[in-house]
Amino acid sequence: MPVEKHVITLLLNANSAFNRQIIKGVGAYMRTNQVNWDLYTEEDYLCRLDNINALECDGLIADLDSAEIRQSLNQFTVPIVGVGSQSFEQSQIGEIQHVVSDNASLIELAFQHLLDKHINRIAFYGIPETKGNGWAQERHQATEALALKHGVSFQSHIGQPILAKTWQQTADRLKDWLLRLPKPIGIVAVNDARARHLLQACDHLGILVPEEVSIIGIDDDDVARHLSRTSLSSVMQGSEKIGFMAAKQLHQLLENKNSNKFEAHLIAPEGIAERQSSDYLGLTDPHVMKAVNFVRLNATKGIKVEQVVDHVGVSRSTLDQRIKDALGYSLHTELHMTKLNKAAELLTDTTLAMHMVATMSGYPSVQYLYAVFQKHFETTPIVYRENTRKNKVDDEFNATFTNTTQKTTS
Repeated sequence: MPVEKHVITLLLNANSAFNRQIIKGVGAYMRTNQVNWDLYTEEDYLCRLDNINALECDGLIADLDSAEIRQSLNQFTVPIVGVGSQSFEQSQIGEIQHVVSDNASLIELAFQHLLDKHINRIAFYGIPETKGNGWAQERHQATEALALKHGVSFQSHIGQPILAKTWQQTADRLKDWLLRLPKPIGIVAVNDARARHLLQACDHLGILVPEEVSIIGIDDDDVARHLSRTSLSSVMQGSEKIGFMAAKQLHQLLENKNSNKFEAHLIAPEGIAERQSSDYLGLTDPHVMKAVNFVRLNATKGIKVEQVVDHVGVSRSTLDQRIKDALGYSLHTELHMTKLNKAAELLTDTTLAMHMVATMSGYPSVQYLYAVFQKHFETTPIVYRENTRKNKVDDEFNATFTNTTQKTTS
C-alpha cells in the first residue's frame, strides 16, 4: 500500500542555529520512518503570515518562540506542531501540541557542572525580556533557584540588546560587572552568544579563564565556539531531538486524522561539551595560574618553556616546582598535553587535512604530529579520527533516535 504524500511547511528561522538543528531532526525522522513528505520553507519565514492558508500544505511545524507566529495560530486550518525554547501556557497557543526545551534540566546540568569543579560562587549573564525570549527568563529563574537550593552565592547581570550604536556601552557595563565579581566564580551564560561576550570581556580585562572566571554556555553552537581564543564549554540542548519528536507528533496527527490538543513535550539536554572555559583546576598560586593560562592560549603557536617563564617573570626552576606542586607534573608536560589535546579535538570535530591539524596544534610537521600522537595514544592520527568520528556519529544517532527524553504535561 503506497504511503500517502503530504506537503509540510516549516515556519522556522533557518538563520538560527537552534532551528537549523530542529530542521535536521525533522529530516532525520523522515529518513528513518520513510514518510512521504515534501518539505517547504521560506527564506523569510514570516512573509506568509498574513495569508497562512495560501500555503496549501497538509501540516505545519512552527516556531512558537516567534511572537508573530503565536499571534497567527488561530489562522491555521491544518494540523500543527509547535517547537521552541520555552514552555507555553494554553492561553498563549490554544490547542497546540508542542515540543520544547526543558530549561530547568538545561540549567541544572550547567549548574552541576560548575559545582563539580568545586566552584561555590555562581553568576548568570542573561538578556532583556522580550515577547520572543521567555526561555531566557526561565533559565535565569532556574539558575537563581538552584543557587538558593545549594546555598551558594549568586549574582546576575542582564545585558542590553545587541545594537551597533550601543555596543560599546553594553561591553563597558559587562566589564564593570565582571570586575566587581568575587573570584573565582562560575558564570552560566544564557546562550553561547552571550558566553562569547564574557570570553571577550575577560580577555580585554586580563581576567583569567577559567582560573578566575569559569564560563559555560548553552547550545553548543559550532560557529560560536570557534570564534574565541578560549574554547567554550556548552550544554548540548537537544535541538535535533526536538525536531525529530515534532515530526513524529505531526506524523501521528496526519495518520490518525486526530485534531490537535494542548500537550507539551519537554526535551532534556544531551549533555555537556566540556572545553577550556570551564576547566577549572582550583589553582591558588598566581604564578601557576598565569603560566597555565598563557600555555592554554598560546601553546598551539609553538611556544617553548622559556617563553612561558619569561611571561610569568620567575626562574624556570621556581616555576617548574610550583607547577609540580599544584598539578603534579611539569610545565613541559602542560605544554605537550595542551597541544596534543588540541590535535585530538581537531581530528574529532573537523575534516581538516593532516598538515592543517599539525599546524593548528603547534607542531612543526605532520611527521612530528604522528610521532607524538602514536607515542601517547598508541595509534595514528588517521585511525584515531576514524574511530572517534564513528563513535560520535553513533552517539548522535542513539541520542536522537533512541534516547529522546520526554516530560509530558497536559
